[in-house]
Amino acid sequence: MGELCAEEVVAHTVSKVCYEAALPECGTDEDCAQKIRRRIQKAEHMIQVYEYYCTLYPSNRSKR
Repeated sequence: MGELCAEEVVAHTVSKVCYEAALPECGTDEDCAQKIRRRIQKAEHMIQVYEYYCTLYPSNRSKR
C-alpha cells in the first residue's frame, strides 16, 4: 500500500486545489459554492485518511 498510498495523497491534494480554484467561478450561486465546499471537505478527509494509512503502511521500496 505504501507507494499507492502516497499517490492517493497527491491525487486528493490536487483535486482539492482544483476545487478551491473553481470556487470563485460560482459567483453568487450559493448552491454551486456549497457543492464545491463539500467536495473540498471530502478531499481534505481523504487526504487525512490516506496520510494515516501511509503511516501504518510505509513504502517497502527502501527495504529491497
